[in-house]
Amino acid sequence: MKLLTIVIPSYNTETFIDKNMKTFLDERLYEKVEILIINDGSKDKTAEKAFYYERSYPGYIRLINKENGGHGSVINRGIREAQGKYFKVVDADDWVNTENLVRLVGDLERSNDDMVINSMVTVDQQAGHEEYSSNSKFSHLGPQTLLETALRSGLRPVLHTITYKTSILKDNYITVTEKCFYEDFQYVLFPIPYIRTVTILDYPVYWYLIGQKTQSVDASNALKNVQMYFKVFCDSVDYYDAHEQIFEGYTEKYIKSSICIFLRSLYNIYLRNPSDDNIVQNMREMDIRVKEYSTEFYDDVGRQNAYIRWLRSGNKLIFKLLSILYALLR
Repeated sequence: MKLLTIVIPSYNTETFIDKNMKTFLDERLYEKVEILIINDGSKDKTAEKAFYYERSYPGYIRLINKENGGHGSVINRGIREAQGKYFKVVDADDWVNTENLVRLVGDLERSNDDMVINSMVTVDQQAGHEEYSSNSKFSHLGPQTLLETALRSGLRPVLHTITYKTSILKDNYITVTEKCFYEDFQYVLFPIPYIRTVTILDYPVYWYLIGQKTQSVDASNALKNVQMYFKVFCDSVDYYDAHEQIFEGYTEKYIKSSICIFLRSLYNIYLRNPSDDNIVQNMREMDIRVKEYSTEFYDDVGRQNAYIRWLRSGNKLIFKLLSILYALLR
């Protein structure tokens, strides 16, 4: 059995995959790690390049070809295919620090925690700088910290920082929404009720590339894909409703607040696109859909965010002023 499975979602990533794969090519990893390159129906030479690595590093790198189903379908497939004790996702346009990955593998050998969190580095392609997100504020928390304790201390994991125990994902049938962007929110949230202990490490493994116009987080792309965002919100509400009975202690509060933060970002998509002629009307229509789907979360996000209550008035002047303020604060 391998110690760690790393899933690399790949869709039309021929220009990135060589840089990505180079960071995994270290003989100290070959016996303990498996790399699953999951080609999500790419139309370029992604599969051809991935096959080269599979052929060159048998038993370490494996190519899985599948029909296109989106990032979430790759995560779901990766969970099913994983043979390692631990599980991590690294997108093909991102990369890892090789030495720190080797260090993480050593820490995983000594760990039996349900989740391990690292710090990370965000690389802004357009601005040309890197930002290190430190976990130093959690230095007082040792190994086998109760997850509830870490959450109360301010921990908010993101996909790029997480390594899960694979059994948490498999045994609890964790799946995320397919054929949608933004499902990484679910990948972070859905395992939370089943995680008991966590280790927080303050060295970065993951280098996350931002600033690409093709990314789903780009403002114009987010507006274009806003229905996907709403779909992920709805599926997350369904998850909350279906699992509410198993939430314990601080878990329910954390999950509920996370969904509210996600919903707040839905409104922010409209604020980020003030030049769209129909933006206020479209936002109002989405606001009605949110209320129809979940009055609970509709009320909560309005109660917690005064500016969303103002947006709901549909006043175009208020919207314009809020969009300017939002841009300045960002």
